[in-house]
Amino acid sequence: MYGTTDRLVVPSFRTVDGTPVDLVLRRTGHDQLAINAQGIAADVTRCATSAVGLDENPPGAAIAGIKSELTAYDAARFKPIRLTGLTCGDNCYIDYIAQTDGAGDEQALCSAPECEAWINAGQLPKGFMNITVGALFTLGTQVDNSGNIMSTDFPAVTAFGPPDVGAPTHDLPLPPGTYVDTQDPCDAAANAAMRTFTGAGISGSGTRDCILYLPEHSGKTYRGIQTCTDTDSGTSGTTPLTLTLDGNLAFTMNEGPDHTQSLRFCDGD
Repeated sequence: MYGTTDRLVVPSFRTVDGTPVDLVLRRTGHDQLAINAQGIAADVTRCATSAVGLDENPPGAAIAGIKSELTAYDAARFKPIRLTGLTCGDNCYIDYIAQTDGAGDEQALCSAPECEAWINAGQLPKGFMNITVGALFTLGTQVDNSGNIMSTDFPAVTAFGPPDVGAPTHDLPLPPGTYVDTQDPCDAAANAAMRTFTGAGISGSGTRDCILYLPEHSGKTYRGIQTCTDTDSGTSGTTPLTLTLDGNLAFTMNEGPDHTQSLRFCDGD
């Protein structure tokens, strides 16, 4: 939860499908609040009385907590942002909401390695929509349609990965080791059918140094991102990830359209 003296933003989830939603709370009268979000508009009145009224300032501890979160956000290298879209014109921008006090819709030049594929597709991949990632910001150059430089200090995102601050990741209750596609035998599986869970991430035959960031957890399903280093090129890349436990030693992971794989534990480290 974060906000100002007259507005609070409460990150929440829709009970129907588990998608994240930011509830915006504003005072509209004595003991009355307006609650708004996409597809949500409600006015509520407090029925029970208490020693603290809505017209009083938030407790000092809450204010100190908000200031502490803002300080941590400003100091973070990979800052937590929620991706909301991709907008292209003379330049291509990532649309986002910073996960900090009073933040609204913002844009930054999309300059990360992942952006090339997104720009070619003309849209933000569905798996990244409304998901929280860490973003490495710098200053970039804006140009017009003729290539003329309009600005050299516009915010730009040059890399994505797990954020340094913000919502913590959920640990997977799985033992580290080798996991193999459920369609393949443990002792004769192809490289493409094998994954290694290190406790920090799930690497494949062409990736290493993978780090999971799974801030969303509902039942047996975890949702977030994974950042890995490509074994051949040495470049880092981030993909959306939904992982569902299929038991104590098995899971199904979805990394986007046509990238779903069910695996079971075969060999421990």
